[in-house]
Amino acid sequence: MRLERLTSALDGARLARSVVDPAGNVLLGAGVRLTGRYIQRLIARGVVSVHVADAEVEEAVPDEADRAATRADLMRIARAAFARAAERRRAAGPDAGPAVLQAVVDQVWHRHGLSVDLAELRRASGYAFRHAVQCAVAAVRVGQALALGRRGLTLLGVGVLLQDIGILPYAALMQEPRPLRPEELARLQRHTAEGFLYLRDQAGLDPLSAQVALQHHERLDGSGYPKGLAGKEIHLFGRIAAAADVFDALTADRPFQAGMPPEEAMGILRRFSGEKLDPEVVRRLSEALGVFAPGTPVLLESGEVGIVTAGHGSDPRAPVVQMVLDARRRPTEGALFDLGREPPGRGVRQVLAEVPPAAGGRADRGASGRGEG
Repeated sequence: MRLERLTSALDGARLARSVVDPAGNVLLGAGVRLTGRYIQRLIARGVVSVHVADAEVEEAVPDEADRAATRADLMRIARAAFARAAERRRAAGPDAGPAVLQAVVDQVWHRHGLSVDLAELRRASGYAFRHAVQCAVAAVRVGQALALGRRGLTLLGVGVLLQDIGILPYAALMQEPRPLRPEELARLQRHTAEGFLYLRDQAGLDPLSAQVALQHHERLDGSGYPKGLAGKEIHLFGRIAAAADVFDALTADRPFQAGMPPEEAMGILRRFSGEKLDPEVVRRLSEALGVFAPGTPVLLESGEVGIVTAGHGSDPRAPVVQMVLDARRRPTEGALFDLGREPPGRGVRQVLAEVPPAAGGRADRGASGRGEG
């Protein structure tokens, strides 16, 4: 079974899964062979993609064992991602993230078709599946920091987990061990609009969740796709998904290149901050994951303010920091401190958007806090 865009090229193909409308009414049953008339009627009803059989033999949706394995893999990857984030940050209070993600998984599994889609994504592209889970974890982390609330976190998590479901018809392109050619990239970019229409109209998801699939490649400066939205035209969920997507894409190992270190990737996000990515979302992502790029202004638990100059090897949450202001907001000599060697009480409490004003004036190093190398 494969998910295909609905065009006249599917004339003669056999449906592997029934096509239903948002109200749950069956428009065309599983096993029916598509004809030109059927295709035109489905397109007129807003259907953009269908599941078709790969062979003439009866092909069922993935069985319960496959779905169970997919769910187990999803939770294993998610738990590992949450554990890594917990090691990198000093959490203030109980972490509700794992429970929220469990609610996300339960909601997806309640809709049998969506759980089948995830199982298919897992088989078609291991990278795309892992990427979806890692992005969902990062998005939930940022949503928590922005106090979205349980319902908002669940809608966000569902949307990010399924944001690439429209990529299934293009799974072969994802396996290419090389950068894609321009015409291949153009084909791949269709997954945003097609995924949105599928999730909204056929899967019947909340429009806010479906919107994530449409907007996670939009950019603040209007350079993204598919609509070239800019600034606040992009929903907060889309802006969160965009930052999570870029960070994971940079750090993940791909068929044609190895992932970069998290601190280096976060440095790229900081350079995109305010231009292509939401600066507040980038700041919250850095703080939530405990990844501090060089040039990042930070508030320490001691009340001091510093600028990250380097990481600390195996413990990214304890970087090397050049002090800018003391606990009373007075300019300092700019001494370097390796937080991995400092006593408790001098760890990173918060990532700052900029270096705050010094008492009685501006900090010597300026208010931007920028200057990453």
